[in-house]
Amino acid sequence: MNVTEMKRSITRDTVAIVAVAGTTALGVVDPIEEISEIAEENHIPLHVDAAFGGFVLPFLSELGYKMPPFDFKVKGVTSMTADPHKMGFCPIPSGGILFRKQNYMKYNSVKVPYLAGGIATQGTIVGTRSGASACAIWALMKHLGRKGFREIVKNCMNLTDYLVKGIGRLDGVELTIPPTLNIIGIKSKKYTIRSIWTKLRERKWALGGLKDSLRIVVLPHIQREHVDAFLRDLESVLHELHE
Repeated sequence: MNVTEMKRSITRDTVAIVAVAGTTALGVVDPIEEISEIAEENHIPLHVDAAFGGFVLPFLSELGYKMPPFDFKVKGVTSMTADPHKMGFCPIPSGGILFRKQNYMKYNSVKVPYLAGGIATQGTIVGTRSGASACAIWALMKHLGRKGFREIVKNCMNLTDYLVKGIGRLDGVELTIPPTLNIIGIKSKKYTIRSIWTKLRERKWALGGLKDSLRIVVLPHIQREHVDAFLRDLESVLHELHE
């Protein structure tokens, strides 16, 4: 986030500020502490979208990575999202939203007149729905625990580092930015991203194709042999495009 531009954009009608801890495209973490200070100065709630990073960043800190604070440790953060169906390994849909104070929920809920005589409240616009996702989240968290999540994140980051080094040895592609999380962006000054994406697709690699880069997410099911196979195919693609 461009914090200067954000600060300039605040008006008397601003109802909230939204920062991101782990962007979809590149896994970048906004400067949450700096944004928080501005939010507090202006008495504006700060929501942190940690849909992807919420199940990665805490364990990276425990593994010794220098990660900026992004959650309720930062005073100005009033709410945040962390999606268990991403790096929490839960079935889709398993979205999660957390509030600093429980009473915030009353502004997000309505009484349902036909349930329990109007005593019951509903916090979403969805009515009857399965509780299976909630059960799955509880079961997976109990099964993995902090240690389990930490080991999975550690393996993902080790493979990310391995992939980064492999990409660095290839001529024709480079990293968009050094990765913060287990998300890598690849760009090229020699070839169009579309041409690289198309040839990788022919080899059965389904990468996220952005306007100026390719996006790779190193998820828990990825093994070193998959990374080696990808690097071989990427090198082959670059040779073809050079000819």
